[in-house]
Amino acid sequence: MIKKTATLSEVAKAAGVSAAAVAKVMYNSKGNTRVGKEKAELIRRIAAEMNLAPNTAARALRTGKTRMIGFLSGGSAGEIRIRTMTELTKILEEKNYQIIFRPSHRYETLHDFAGSLAASCDAVVVDATFVKGTFPAVCADKLLILTSDEQADNCGHPVIRYDHSFGVKEALQHLTQLGHKKILMLSINWWNNRDNARVRAFQKYSKEFGLQYAPIEYLAETFDDVTIDQISGLLKKHSEATAVFCVCDTLALRVLQAAHQLGINVPKDLSVMGFDDISSSALSIPALTTVRQPNREVAQSAVNYLMNKLENTRYEVDYAPKCRLIKRDSTDIPKQN
Repeated sequence: MIKKTATLSEVAKAAGVSAAAVAKVMYNSKGNTRVGKEKAELIRRIAAEMNLAPNTAARALRTGKTRMIGFLSGGSAGEIRIRTMTELTKILEEKNYQIIFRPSHRYETLHDFAGSLAASCDAVVVDATFVKGTFPAVCADKLLILTSDEQADNCGHPVIRYDHSFGVKEALQHLTQLGHKKILMLSINWWNNRDNARVRAFQKYSKEFGLQYAPIEYLAETFDDVTIDQISGLLKKHSEATAVFCVCDTLALRVLQAAHQLGINVPKDLSVMGFDDISSSALSIPALTTVRQPNREVAQSAVNYLMNKLENTRYEVDYAPKCRLIKRDSTDIPKQN
């Protein structure tokens, strides 16, 4: 729970002093106001109890640091990115840093927003599915990229990468160990970009594990445009598939709906897997087998990197935290076995 901050005037009223006196003690402001030792100690105690809001402008002028970190979410700020931001905020607040959140729903605005945050923050964390193009010069030494896109490794900025490839490998390993050799992948045509890390990993490991049948079907650009009828049509088209691996849990939950309407028993007739481990995946019937995103690990590594850069610490940084398989009830041995 985030503690409410108090204003300078509120602290002054509680301490029975002028606002100028609080500013002198807490912000080292200039002026002729004199504050005695005992009164200064009282002001500091009450300011701490009331969580006095920091004067970032004054602090920046004095130290050259704002102790503010920008967090820019590229694309939709869904549950997964909010998890990362929540973990990041919690850890940074413990280190007396504030986080400024800004979503960028269109990738065309990502670079401009990063520039505006970099101008007022000590560092900017960009969490985005795809990272393309050049960021403004003001971002030069302030940017940290969080992404699953392996191609971002060459973007010229430090990158902490969600290792989706490892998660897909664990998913296919789980299905093949159950005996599945015919696996359909369903994906979303995100922002007209079919070349995402999960699809690339599926293509790679379906060959490595010797799958006999591994087609990939792309649905609409957004989840709002995906219908149960579309999914039902694809399940009928690929009726020989014994398992469906979905690019995300939201899509997998809709596959469960479509299967139910078609009279397909999951997992006896068809195994279904998702990716992300969103909160509703554990509540579906059957509970969804999925791959968990390493939000906590990514957030901790991001903070470690930032502290190493901003405060000259030497924390260990994991630049590729792994996604992990979560086994639940929606996968089983194929029916023919």
